Amino acid sequence: DGKTVVAATTDGKRVTRFELPGGRRVANITLPHATGQLFLLRAEGRPLLAAMGAFFQSGRPAGSWIDVFDPSETPFGATRRSISAGREPREGEVTADGTAIFFPDRVSNTATLLRIGDNSDAKQTAVGQSPEAGFLLGNDRWGITINSAARTATVIDLSNMTVSATLMLAGSPTAGATSPDRKTLFVSLGGAAWPPRGSGVAVISGDPPR
Repeated sequence: DGKTVVAATTDGKRVTRFELPGGRRVANITLPHATGQLFLLRAEGRPLLAAMGAFFQSGRPAGSWIDVFDPSETPFGATRRSISAGREPREGEVTADGTAIFFPDRVSNTATLLRIGDNSDAKQTAVGQSPEAGFLLGNDRWGITINSAARTATVIDLSNMTVSATLMLAGSPTAGATSPDRKTLFVSLGGAAWPPRGSGVAVISGDPPR
């Protein structure tokens, strides 16, 4: 609405709403699990928030959920409902129409397209080993995961959730970013170690992506 900011805190397990321009905190909700990502959706004819969080036991992932609710309702989070999101979901993106989230799961080596609505629907497909993030290209025709252990990028045709291609990378991918028009994906090849052991950037574009 142009006058609201919503932020999540992992350690506090909180999602907080702030009012602009003054920054006054107007609402809080504490979730049962740590929240790592927030997504703004436009589903069911209204803006919705999706908070992706996970449980850990002895430092290992023990299940993840996406909590969806209308941020404008009182009390904050009154309509919250939880949707299972696998074991260890990683960075994802929202489709241009705001109705779905595309994200990988690092433990199960899968990618999921989760459509949010009155009856949410999730479709999955297998990708390369240790996917770190998921991206959308070509007007949401293509989903791409970058897979650190496999040193690949998996290209998925989202119309039927099938793998279209596996792109070999010159190094282990660390992170990625899409251009504003979502026609190009830039992938950093630094590896998982810190400081990074690799260098360079892979550029993925085209239809189909290559």
